[in-house]
Amino acid sequence: MIQLPPMKIAQGEPWGYDFTVEGQSWEGYTGTATFKRSVKAVTASNWWSDEQVEPIVTVGVVSDPAGLIQIALTPAQTALFPALDRQGYFRKAMCEVSMTDGTDVQKFQARVLVAAAA
Repeated sequence: MIQLPPMKIAQGEPWGYDFTVEGQSWEGYTGTATFKRSVKAVTASNWWSDEQVEPIVTVGVVSDPAGLIQIALTPAQTALFPALDRQGYFRKAMCEVSMTDGTDVQKFQARVLVAAAA
């Protein structure tokens, strides 16, 4: 799994992220980005019985033959992310991007820093 630079998401705001894999053509591939809460995002000691739904959101990604992968979230989707009740971005989730052409699977992962809605 390849680690990507951190993603920054503000609750309730439209959001986009893209990255390029040099020398990789994504022609014939389909992909998804799955966002889940980070273990640090769970404040209770009984995190295994927490009623939060996982994953937070899963979306399709757009890719091209030049190696570009793009991810976009709507304001309604970013509003679902957990955030701390204070100013700034904090690690509250993670994202896994999975690309497949039916035989080959490539995965990428990034930390997700979330800022609470104003």
